[in-house]
Amino acid sequence: MKRLLALSDRDADGACALFLQLVALARQQGALAWELRAAMNLARLRANQNRQREVIELLEGVYNRFTEGFETVDLLAARSLFAELA
Repeated sequence: MKRLLALSDRDADGACALFLQLVALARQQGALAWELRAAMNLARLRANQNRQREVIELLEGVYNRFTEGFETVDLLAARSLFAELA
């Protein structure tokens, strides 16, 4: 994911497309934590494009599927990102 983030500086649309693919692949594989990480990275990119509503909906869709682990680093980071975007 670090390489994708580096790519985002040069090609934001290309990086967003790849993060969308990562979100979809993680969802297909049932890898909820990876889906959240990809969604958070996508959210950061899209927020820079003034697409906050879209990314909040994406993050909520992933975050709301968690049933435990709300004090883990990833879920705390997601809540923090919600606060930044709101």
